[in-house]
Amino acid sequence: MGFLQYRAFYACVEAGQVTEAARLLHCTQSAISHMLADLEEETGFVVMIRNKGGLRLTEKGKALYDDVKELMECEARVKEKIRLLSSEQKTIRIGTFTSVAVHWLPALMKGYEEKNHGIKFEITDGGYKEIVSAVKKGKVDVGFVVSIDGKSPEIPLFRDRLLAVLPKNYDVSGSFPIEKFTKENVITLTDDTDWDSRRVFSQAGIQPNIKYKTSDDYAMIAMAEQGMGVCVMPELLLKGRDGNIKKAELDPPAYRTIGLAVAAEKQDDPLIVDFVEYIKNNLPL
Repeated sequence: MGFLQYRAFYACVEAGQVTEAARLLHCTQSAISHMLADLEEETGFVVMIRNKGGLRLTEKGKALYDDVKELMECEARVKEKIRLLSSEQKTIRIGTFTSVAVHWLPALMKGYEEKNHGIKFEITDGGYKEIVSAVKKGKVDVGFVVSIDGKSPEIPLFRDRLLAVLPKNYDVSGSFPIEKFTKENVITLTDDTDWDSRRVFSQAGIQPNIKYKTSDDYAMIAMAEQGMGVCVMPELLLKGRDGNIKKAELDPPAYRTIGLAVAAEKQDDPLIVDFVEYIKNNLPL
């Protein structure tokens, strides 16, 4: 007994009639009838009653159907995996920013490589707007993005707290009022990449006392460690950096939403769709 008989049986049950099942399987009604007859001859029992009103499963046919359905679904998964593995595209181009590149991406890439042998990655690092632009221009297939100018990511993944980063000897208990950024020396990123703290200060309606600007996230942390000032940074970026700084929740609290954006021409690509689903289900939180 082969898959042809099972496919014919499954198609008839799903379609409800032999005519429609024949159309789905691209064969004649006579061929469907022969396959069903072969199935019943080999099983030794009738699986369905066929009449002018359509098809009706027998009790034994009902019992057989669940296993056949599972078999057909398994076959579909195998075909999809083969299609992914044989896809012409073996390289996934990813756009990302520092915190995701350091704390999420290595584990995600390693896990996906183990799931799909032969896959390669090309990584483009940049600021929030650079990644959005790279996705829109098709320079990357998928990009990790955050909400910019009130626009949420296409595929939200994670709500990440924004925290006050303070020198280790800073006297703070509980949360850190945003108004204090008007009095303390403030460290920020350069204007073209300073989206997180700028949004926090803008929403609070304050003018921060900016003393230092840098283009490097970890340089900000190093300055805070040396007691040069305070800054606003995402909690994910600060993961594992507890030794020489203090972290405090902002008052009022603030967040960024990390998500994914997919290049327009890649939104139906099986490999990219599969990779996005993998990310959604395997974030290393």
